[in-house]
This record gives sequence, structure tokens and C-alpha cells, in this order.
Amino acid sequence: MAGDIWITDDARWVVNNSLFNFVIEFLINHIGDPDTVAELKVIDDNNLKFIDAGDFPPPARATIIAALRDDLVPEAEKRLPGDDWAGFRDELRKLADLAAADTPSGTVTP
Repeated sequence: MAGDIWITDDARWVVNNSLFNFVIEFLINHIGDPDTVAELKVIDDNNLKFIDAGDFPPPARATIIAALRDDLVPEAEKRLPGDDWAGFRDELRKLADLAAADTPSGTVTP
């Protein structure tokens, strides 16, 4: 089974369950907005394996994109050190890069 995270309709990250589960757990624990966390928990609790950032209101979407862009890889490096996890971290970097590409130059997001 796979999971999808869509930054935009054209920027999609399709991965295995383990990677998807790492990201949704990261977002649930990292996002401070209770409404956004509740939506993410519904996705997680129902094993939906699909997050479309565009389904969230603009402030929540910006927070999700910023977390993926800025904090996901450092969190993975902290929690999953060493060569054994290098491939896992590389895949997470691909998601962070998609999120970074979605951020217009000069734009400050939460």
C-alpha cells in the first residue's frame, strides 16, 4: 500500500506506508493548530493515506508547507540517524524539496 501527499495537483509525493506514516505523525505532532491536527488525525485514524495540502484553508496549508519544507528533514535526521536510514531520509528530502518549490521567492510563511 502507498500513501500520497499532494503539495499541488502537479507536485505529488507517492511513497510507501512507512514514509507516509512518518510524515503524518510528524505533522500531527508539529502543527499547533487544533483544527488542522484534527483533520490530520481523521486521515490517520481512518488509514486514508492521502493528504492534499490544497484541501486545507490557506493559513493551515501554509503551515503544513512550511513544516514540510523547513522542519521535516531535520526531524528525520534527529530521529533516524545513521547510514541505515539514509534512503528513508532521502525520500523525505524529496517531499521537502516539493514543498520548497511551492514557496514563492521572497514569501514569508509561518
